[in-house]
Amino acid sequence: MSGFNLKSRYELGKRVIRMTEIVVNLKGRGDFDEVAVCSSPPRVLEMPTTSTHGQESYEETLWRCLHDDNYAMVCVHGMGGVGKTTLIKTINNRLVGTQDFDVVIWITVSKDLNIERTQLAIGSKLGLYFASDEDQESEIGKSLQG
Repeated sequence: MSGFNLKSRYELGKRVIRMTEIVVNLKGRGDFDEVAVCSSPPRVLEMPTTSTHGQESYEETLWRCLHDDNYAMVCVHGMGGVGKTTLIKTINNRLVGTQDFDVVIWITVSKDLNIERTQLAIGSKLGLYFASDEDQESEIGKSLQG
């Protein structure tokens, strides 16, 4: 199983068991007055899939988030046919000729996600070629950071 660290998987499994016990204990007490506290802006903005009158357009919301340093990632998701690809193409076209980002990478990821294939596609767009599967993630990270 290339790419999997069995020790970290084992440690993660133990952590999941401990956290599950904590959740069961808390659920039994029924104390849900404060479930979570948000101390900083969310790093991922969930985009709604329906529009209401007076709400700014999805395009402008996405454009603003892409230029806001408080967001490390913006996810666009929704049911098929609602216009996700069209929205992203519109944003991509607005970026043409600007210096807003060092690199814009457009790849298509299918439902049957293959991490290695996705990393190869990203690496190819960055002009990277990998000696092994283990190098892909770290080399992409290094390239994008600096």
